[in-house]
Amino acid sequence: CAIDLHSPWTMSAGSTYGSYKFNVLHHLTGISPYFESNSEGLNPDPPQDCTIDRVAYLLRHGALYVNEYDYVSIIEPFLQRLKNASNYVKFSESTDLSFLTHWTSPVSNSREQIAKLSKLGYLEAFSLGTRLAYRYPNLMPTAKDTSFKVWGSNANRTKHSAEALFAGLFAGHETIGKMVNVSENSDRGADTLTPTRSCPNFDVSKGTRQADVWLKNYAVPIIARLNAKVPGFHFSAHDVMAMQELCGYETIIRGSSLFCGIFTSEEWLSFEYYFDIKYYYELGYGNDLSPTLGMPWLVATSDLLAHAKANNQRLYISVAHRQIPPLILTALGLFNDSEYLGTSNVNPVLPL
Repeated sequence: CAIDLHSPWTMSAGSTYGSYKFNVLHHLTGISPYFESNSEGLNPDPPQDCTIDRVAYLLRHGALYVNEYDYVSIIEPFLQRLKNASNYVKFSESTDLSFLTHWTSPVSNSREQIAKLSKLGYLEAFSLGTRLAYRYPNLMPTAKDTSFKVWGSNANRTKHSAEALFAGLFAGHETIGKMVNVSENSDRGADTLTPTRSCPNFDVSKGTRQADVWLKNYAVPIIARLNAKVPGFHFSAHDVMAMQELCGYETIIRGSSLFCGIFTSEEWLSFEYYFDIKYYYELGYGNDLSPTLGMPWLVATSDLLAHAKANNQRLYISVAHRQIPPLILTALGLFNDSEYLGTSNVNPVLPL
């Protein structure tokens, strides 16, 4: 369920799209605060005379304060450059960037915030749990049923998301059922919720290498524009990436971010496409390992659904990292259009 604690950052989508209002917060990929997809005209209810008697959900954790890789590799170096430049760069002379004169990082305590579930993330998970309880009242366990389980990998963000969702499902009654923490240790073998951890051949940097080619391409005109507005700072492609990521993370933490207004709608689509490429090669059809890594959850879940009467549970919920849903989709063969047009052209149907 969407929790609108932040104002939408809308702008014109350009002459090509007429009156369409472009909401930046819907184009930040995994950084975006949760929002409902455009499902106008689609009815989520089952067909008439049909009843859902069992269901399985795979959920990504709620919104983070900041992702570890994004902060350490992209955002923190930009913050350090801002700090070093404060004595000789005059941001106040630029209309778009004048706010940087007195701006402070929303990540005020990296130890407590990096890879940790944000307040908004807690609320997202709790709200979703409540929504599921209303959607599937016939699948909910009774007050005396202590065997009901919700699965979550044992990282802070997934564990706490599962706990918040559990509280939403049962209005805070902790005595109903239990949450099962799934270890993320590499010796777990075919782990259903973190299969990449136990696969020595999985290379998490594979997608980043290809995506960085696109970043260096789309950032060129942005760098030229920003350098003209703020001489002396010498913006880089990774500075551009850092500011675009801060749009999302600062919005999650503070409710809004002036970084969102620096870039055009086309530049935001280029940012979004960066992650299309990254996840295509890391977690999608560009990685031969992806279908195999998506299978453990599918096998385990199909087995649970097939034996639902035996285990007396009919609603199955797993909470995992952002990498897992794409692996599942790839294993299922969904959204497969593997035609690749190169790093200088946008393929509108590139999967994931």
